[in-house]
Amino acid sequence: MIATLRSWAGLGVAERGARTERREGEIALGRDQTHGAPVRRGGAAVECLAGLVWVTFEGDPADHVLAAGDALVVGRKGRLAMQALEPSRVRVVGRGQGLAASRQR
Repeated sequence: MIATLRSWAGLGVAERGARTERREGEIALGRDQTHGAPVRRGGAAVECLAGLVWVTFEGDPADHVLAAGDALVVGRKGRLAMQALEPSRVRVVGRGQGLAASRQR
């Protein structure tokens, strides 16, 4: 379950690498830029709006590559890390809100 859309600042994102362009609830990453964020209790989802993003989640043995329209749903708290494999835009939503993405991984 996914909740209300929150800005990255609301999720406590810790920026890594170069400065990024932000819109409410979205983050734009340049090629090879990285971002990390703690996921609060209840989980969250990462939705790739454009580009190609590598995503990993603390305690998950699998890594995930999300293309535009893909989403990764995590159902517990932990640390999320991502890296843009090409210029990308992503959105993170908290538990309870549906995703616009047509495919989920």
